[in-house]
Amino acid sequence: MTTTIDIPEPLYEKAAERARAVGSSVRDLIVSALSREIREAEKPAPTKEQTADELYELNPFGFLVRKRPAGDTTVTTNEFINQMREELGV
Repeated sequence: MTTTIDIPEPLYEKAAERARAVGSSVRDLIVSALSREIREAEKPAPTKEQTADELYELNPFGFLVRKRPAGDTTVTTNEFINQMREELGV
């Protein structure tokens, strides 16, 4: 779908700079940001009843990491990490 939006020039310049830095187009950067925003808005917030013990655990190296949901078989590869960095804007 094609649409027109008015973006303040300073914001557009920063977006264009960021897009160049990650080897992307401004369009792709905007689509990624909108997708991330919608995905985050649709995530259920953790309930207050959940404690840190339920959400985190120590890995074999002694680092605190978030527990995986049951059945999560995601393999963490460099490609996966780079995708997450792009989605999170890190």
